[in-house]
Amino acid sequence: MIATFSASPHRASAERLVFLDWLRIYAFTSVLAGHKFHEPVARAAQAEIPWLRWAARLVWPFIEGGGVGVVVFFLISGYIITQVLQRESAPEFLLKRAFRIYPLYLVAVGIEFLILRSHGQGVGWQTLLQQMLLVGDFFGTPYALAGVEWTLRLEILFYLLMAGLRTLGLTRMDRAGPLAITYVLLIAALHFGGPLASHTAWTRGYLSLFMPFLLLGSMLWLYEKDAVNHAGLYPVDIGGLPCGPACLAAAVA
Repeated sequence: MIATFSASPHRASAERLVFLDWLRIYAFTSVLAGHKFHEPVARAAQAEIPWLRWAARLVWPFIEGGGVGVVVFFLISGYIITQVLQRESAPEFLLKRAFRIYPLYLVAVGIEFLILRSHGQGVGWQTLLQQMLLVGDFFGTPYALAGVEWTLRLEILFYLLMAGLRTLGLTRMDRAGPLAITYVLLIAALHFGGPLASHTAWTRGYLSLFMPFLLLGSMLWLYEKDAVNHAGLYPVDIGGLPCGPACLAAAVA
């Protein structure tokens, strides 16, 4: 008798979580290096010593501004949120996300506001409210917390989008086809709609640039679950790879 063994769902889930944890570590390291060692690496890339210049230019694309780490974080977020929405309703999802983000964030913004006010600086009450609600992109509000608020603004918009798609039933595994088409249309709208948001120079167009990676992360989860094939969206292979994820990645690019 030939015994066959298969990984239990619990073990497979645990392995997947470990994989995501490793990705988070890489993303965090990339962001940290991009902010902490930006100037030294930039100088090394212009050094006269050939090997130092070569090494700096080799790692530069991976740490410049922490961009690679940010992309990985958004891919992970899109992946996980799609998984979560398989078991949570839209109201439940939004409530849980709010409790995960807002309590600590509100405390941090409040402390920053009080410290700046004590030094005769800071924003007005209306601006503070917009910052606390993470809706500043609709009003051209400056970012709180030394600018890092921009990632949370994007996450909130993504949560609202996914909750809306969940309400329409598009996040189900058997609706992967319409969902992928919706994603491509959204990416096209972001591309042709101009850079969003545009009220600050250093984050100009961040919504147009990074939102597609959240959508791609969502699609990767559906692809892993083979939902895209069951939906009949990707019957053709190109070079041994399903053309659906490749097409979506091309749209992101």
